[in-house]
Amino acid sequence: MNKALLVLLSVLLISSFGTYKALSEISSHRNDVEFSQRNIYGDSSVLNGLELHFDILGYHKNIVWENDIRFTQNGFVSKSEVQPANKTEHRHYKDKIDKVTLNLMDNISPDDAELASVMEEITHDSVNGQEYEKTIYIKDYYEYYPLWCFFSVNDEELIRKYGQSVFYDKNDNNTGLYSIESYNSRKLTEFLKIGIPENETISIEVINHGISFGNSIGYHVETMSTCSDNMIYFYVNNRCTDGSTVEFGRGYGIFRIPYGNVEQNNYKGVYKYSGIDIDADNIDLFYSMDENEMVKALSYDEAGRKLVLVTEKEDETWLKVISDEGDLLQQLSVGEAGDKTDICMQDDYLVINEKGSYLKLYQLCNGNYELKINTDSTVMDNACDESHNNFDLSIMRSKYYYDGKYLTVVKTHNYRSFILLGVYDNEKLLYAGWHDCNLRGRINWPDDTRINWK
Repeated sequence: MNKALLVLLSVLLISSFGTYKALSEISSHRNDVEFSQRNIYGDSSVLNGLELHFDILGYHKNIVWENDIRFTQNGFVSKSEVQPANKTEHRHYKDKIDKVTLNLMDNISPDDAELASVMEEITHDSVNGQEYEKTIYIKDYYEYYPLWCFFSVNDEELIRKYGQSVFYDKNDNNTGLYSIESYNSRKLTEFLKIGIPENETISIEVINHGISFGNSIGYHVETMSTCSDNMIYFYVNNRCTDGSTVEFGRGYGIFRIPYGNVEQNNYKGVYKYSGIDIDADNIDLFYSMDENEMVKALSYDEAGRKLVLVTEKEDETWLKVISDEGDLLQQLSVGEAGDKTDICMQDDYLVINEKGSYLKLYQLCNGNYELKINTDSTVMDNACDESHNNFDLSIMRSKYYYDGKYLTVVKTHNYRSFILLGVYDNEKLLYAGWHDCNLRGRINWPDDTRINWK
């Protein structure tokens, strides 16, 4: 037999054995996932009956799987039961395990050529291996994804959104791929001063991104948006990181665009984006604001037909409720503004957590927000920082759940399989602790996750 062929067969055999060994190692731990507990404040007995529902996306040797884990505590952390998910909408990558997306709210940029080249082109059923397509409505699209849009004056001048920032892109080589180099070609301020021409049709696109480019240069502004059943509301901060200001062309404040309930097809999972064309002269300055006031959070209350804003002005944070007609219905001073403000709007409650200062929870009651919890957050923040080698909690994802009795705070890190759990009643912090998983991976909290107290 040819010597080269023998060498090739030997390499393949060794490789196959290595793969088998890796798979065996994974299988042996598939149903043996448990959490360790580290109490850093309070009595863990307050967790008696608490259930947390989430997934762990474990990985090893380029093998990825999704687990549905139920974590029940009765004064201690119980062993978790791990079952394969019936269906996954996660992307699987061949050599980019650290880039695996957790869910539809954390997607790799479709403009990243390298990632696109290794991405499997379909979203599939993880058990049966079946392909499927998902059809959604534009309103659901806007509510489900970390959305924004870009305004296209022509094919070469775009504003693109990454995370919570808007960048100016200029496609010099007409490849359709945008990079950090391309948006450096011109300043965002140059584009914003152009404004949107009257009587011109522009393209409003929904883009799904999970990558944020680091940026310390001057042409970087913040933006955010929300929507009702027929309107898109959006805000563009007019201050750049270099301290200069920009002009949007139609004033400053909350803008509104009608769009109608247009059905969109989302083929091959979330890789492709959807969009609708809207006449530029339909863009309306819905709520005018002082240019010294910045919007920190924006949400639409569907039931009450109201727009809810959290703003910052003169080092103070404000809560505002705006009617569909643009009238200010309610305005409350929340407290001193800071650099690390975490805001959560969910269902009928709003949480504002200023790291190292205060945590407040407001709940909608008879159309107005009422303060339900007002407590000092420094105990949890400081204790957690000190207990984890001053780990920066601000880079962790936060979720807040309120059942009328307890406010449960859960923080996770994108690439680590631990959670930080805190429980407040209406007056104070009752418990804080780290909970670490023996399976290395990433924790995924689905949008419909709820915390139940039994």
